[in-house]
Amino acid sequence: MTSTGLERIRREAEPYLYAAFVSIRTAVQLLEKHPLRSAQAMDGFWTFIEQYYDHIASYTGFSCKKGCGACCKDNPHGISGIEFERILSVTKTRTDAEELKSTLADMSMRYQRLKANDPNPQIAWKRKGIHCIFYKEGSCSIYDVRPLACRSFFALTPAPLCDTNHPNHEDSQNPQFVGSQEFHQTLLDFSAKRGLTLPDDLISGLNELWNRRRK
Repeated sequence: MTSTGLERIRREAEPYLYAAFVSIRTAVQLLEKHPLRSAQAMDGFWTFIEQYYDHIASYTGFSCKKGCGACCKDNPHGISGIEFERILSVTKTRTDAEELKSTLADMSMRYQRLKANDPNPQIAWKRKGIHCIFYKEGSCSIYDVRPLACRSFFALTPAPLCDTNHPNHEDSQNPQFVGSQEFHQTLLDFSAKRGLTLPDDLISGLNELWNRRRK
């Protein structure tokens, strides 16, 4: 399938993204006076998000496959508080929750040190080649609740090129399918109203929320 085919699929998927935006905006508006209806709107948001990315992923020209994990050697940024809450709700009930929490705390300290000494800590972290703590046995162990930053990343070139340490990494083609700035700002607004203003990288944000919820 050509890039024209990819653009066609993107256009076909747009109604799902728009419906997701309407849902999150509705959730914000209803939160204070109608929290139950706000929660129902959020359920709709996640349903539409799932449909949007499922349709994008139907493009046969992507090289992404289970077991690759090249793009999982990252500390993704741009994650909202409600996404962290969703991830934590699944993570804290796992049998390996305490082990994960300990690993996350250690990684958070290492990332803070990196931030203090490197002007581009995300790239520096990628170059360390450390897999995400949720990458288990060749796949994402929180796939159903993975953040939008992970959902939006795709590969058109051979998947190994996504690895920052690959000698031909600069040749990688990774289109990202994300909503508008207004879309993401609405996610942040909803998070703020829920008291979920957090660092926007996976390691720091999840570690901070987990610490808050244990107090």
